[in-house]
Amino acid sequence: MNCKLCGLEKTLIKSHIIPEFMYQDLYNEDHRFYEFSVQDIVDGKKLKPFVQIGEFDKNILCKECDNERLGSLEKYGQKVLFGKNLKPEETPDCQNYELEGYEFSECSNVDYKKIKLFLLSILWRSHITDRPKFNSVNLGPHTDRIKEMLWNNEPGEELEYPITTTSFIRADYHYKDLILEPRRMRTKSGINSYIFSIGSFQFHFYVNSRDHKLPDFVNEMTLKKNNSMRTVHLKNGMEKALIKRLVE
Repeated sequence: MNCKLCGLEKTLIKSHIIPEFMYQDLYNEDHRFYEFSVQDIVDGKKLKPFVQIGEFDKNILCKECDNERLGSLEKYGQKVLFGKNLKPEETPDCQNYELEGYEFSECSNVDYKKIKLFLLSILWRSHITDRPKFNSVNLGPHTDRIKEMLWNNEPGEELEYPITTTSFIRADYHYKDLILEPRRMRTKSGINSYIFSIGSFQFHFYVNSRDHKLPDFVNEMTLKKNNSMRTVHLKNGMEKALIKRLVE
């Protein structure tokens, strides 16, 4: 079959849609986790743990594209988001701020190209897979452009597919052991966006047309070419409201 990134006819491998390291807080001591739907809870079904390594698709990527081209981005993303195997020279330098009642962190020394392409690779894989959990992700005409960015290792300008990050890390209920199906949302100005809730983080992708004006919040909080990354820390109580909204 043809690899959906390089386009060559190759043997394809099992490729994770969301990298396995992002499931690390879901596993119990037996490397199992629960998978359930809201309907399961409504029906009173008992949740049974089962062995799983996250959602993967064996029909999208070859070994070279998955393990090398995208895999190198995953290794960097794991270091930045989870602080794994960081060398002093690549450790983000983070400062905390408060603005209009909200707290946020701004981390410098974050490689704009690598972290943006890493996150875009999750969005793109969510579109090209046939796995039902990602049915809400439909990039339409933006698919080829994002694929081109990944293939050419080119992250584009800040406001081309901007990404904002929020976090529950400081909330009483931080939801580190929860991954939700991605949800499509639409701003008041008509911009399509997708929100991925992965552990304590929420990554919000704005799949914008040039004809739409982005909210000021996005301009301020998206990844920056000066190699800085901002994360808004949601107030106590807001995490429950957001999870409820996403589930509904």
